[in-house]
Amino acid sequence: MDYLFFDTLPRLKDLQILHLTGGPPHDVNPLPNPVIIPHLHTMEVRSRIFTPYLLDSVNTPNLQVLAIGASLTEEVRRALPAFVARSRCRLRAFSYFEPGLVDSQFLGRILLVPLFGLPI
Repeated sequence: MDYLFFDTLPRLKDLQILHLTGGPPHDVNPLPNPVIIPHLHTMEVRSRIFTPYLLDSVNTPNLQVLAIGASLTEEVRRALPAFVARSRCRLRAFSYFEPGLVDSQFLGRILLVPLFGLPI
């Protein structure tokens, strides 16, 4: 692993809230096997680089609040639905922050995923 944060993920089993902003000046590799963080209930990630790699690296079955601030790159479009399906979390709130253009069709489809658990 080439970034300390991802090396520490396996030791964060009791983490309940995660707010992550910024990131390294280069791409990082996700963990080879997603780490289960069973007590995480709130996750906010505002990072162009970290977002898809973090989503690929964790499994958060008790996540209730997810906030993402990242461009909807192909990596994010792939990682977000895979993360929700893998975690099987029942979100109560989802926020998406991006100063650029928003792909409302993609976000609409992702909110309709049954595992997302949000009222339609």
